[in-house]
Amino acid sequence: MPAPLKVPALVPISSLEELRVPVNSKVLLVEDSKFLRLANERALSKVGYLVSTAGDGEEALQVASDKLPDIILSTCCCRN
Repeated sequence: MPAPLKVPALVPISSLEELRVPVNSKVLLVEDSKFLRLANERALSKVGYLVSTAGDGEEALQVASDKLPDIILSTCCCRN
């Protein structure tokens, strides 16, 4: 398994290529807006990422422990 990437806490989705996150990597997308979550999930899946989603921090912790993503993308703050 490759060494974990050291990346800033907040990474725009457009930066995945710049960070050299390989296609087929497991991505956990945490977004409280259902519309943005679906739109970003589709965009990431379309280019080949294996996307799991969560709508809040608590759900993200559960999904992360189940799916073991390579990278987690999150909004600045999720409402609960």
